[in-house]
This record gives sequence, C-alpha cells and structure tokens, in this order.
Amino acid sequence: MKCIINSTDEMGTIASGRWNFRRRAKIRWWQMAAVLSERTMLAICGVACGFSVARSEPGESPDDLAMMPAVALLFHGPYNERPYKLASTSSGALTLEEFGDRPIRFSVRRVSGKQCVFLATQERNASLDVEQLDFTKFDGTYQFWEACGSVGAASEKNCTYSLHFNSRTGGYCQYAFQNPQFDLGDIQFPAEACRPFGLGGRGKEFYSKYVTAFEYIHKRCGGIQ
Repeated sequence: MKCIINSTDEMGTIASGRWNFRRRAKIRWWQMAAVLSERTMLAICGVACGFSVARSEPGESPDDLAMMPAVALLFHGPYNERPYKLASTSSGALTLEEFGDRPIRFSVRRVSGKQCVFLATQERNASLDVEQLDFTKFDGTYQFWEACGSVGAASEKNCTYSLHFNSRTGGYCQYAFQNPQFDLGDIQFPAEACRPFGLGGRGKEFYSKYVTAFEYIHKRCGGIQ
C-alpha cells in the first residue's frame, strides 16, 4: 500500500512563546519547545491515508510501526521539500520515492533488535550510501539558527534558517560503502562519517513538521540512555 506525503504541507505546530537569543557575528540562534499534536503525527505516520507496514518483527507494537513514516520524513528532510510517496515492502521496510524528474529514492528500515535505530539506504553504481539515525543518542532538544544578510536598504534583511537536533556522537552517521559486503544489522561507520544532524537553508515555516516528527519519535524512544 502506498501513502503520498506532500513535504511542503504544514504538519505540526510550534507553540512556544519563550525565545532565548544569543548573537555571534551575524548569526542569531535560539532553542524552542514544541507541543506535540498526536492527531497531526498520526497524519504524518500515514494513518490518515491507510498506510500500513507489510510485516512486523516479533514484539513490535503499533507505535513501533507508526514511527517508520516519521523517520522517513526526517531522513528526507536534508534533501529538499519535494513531495514523495511511501510504499511498504515484504521485509517491513519502507521505500521512499519523490515525484518529478530525477527523483530521490531510498529505503528506510529499523535495525533488527534495535527499536530506535534506523537506516536509510541508496544504491549508487557500485556503492551503497547508508545513513543511520540512532534516537537513543538524542536528548530531545533542538536549536533554530537564523542567518541574515542585508538586502537593498540597510533596514531590509534576507534571512534563512536551519534546524539542529542535539545528540551525542553517533546519533547520525552517513557513509558511501564501496562494494558493500556486510550485514545491515551490524554496520561499522568510520568515525568521520558521524556528525550532528540538521536541516538548513529554508524558511521557518517548513520546520514544524520535522519538529513534530522528532518529538513523536523521541517520546517513544526515551532519548539518551
């Protein structure tokens, strides 16, 4: 069964009136709290369009399965805001494929035996590009950074924003493995492949759905242990 996600839609509400500012050069950044909307998150997770994962592992709960489309949204976020579709596979993974010309396409799966560790994989010629999100290493907090430059008159500014999720080392890793011969359940990433996870270069209005997805997953994974 397929589910179509319009990545440009607003799927959450950031509802904090507290703003803490700190300036460094021309960059201003702050932390905000988000209020999780269960109804909104269910829409992200495909319940509204009848999405279901084809096969679960023993012990998986409906909440475990519901996390998968939210995880796919976060994996897709750093690429762009193009709409995409999700399709379940017989192995329990999801296939994400964008609409339009030269679409991005990758598979998302949970690492066997690890409830809160997920992989996104793309085949590129003789290599396999692997991304990993380990939500046990995220502490549930995030920051918005604002970068502004002057446009025209001195009083006019052109600002872009980026969203950064706080974690310890290994929360997010990405590496292109050449001629891969390994078990996806036991991948060893080089140290330089792991870095902070974030999204950037767009307007503030795009970020609420990513915050909602992150909060939804963090609530179920329990954060840093």
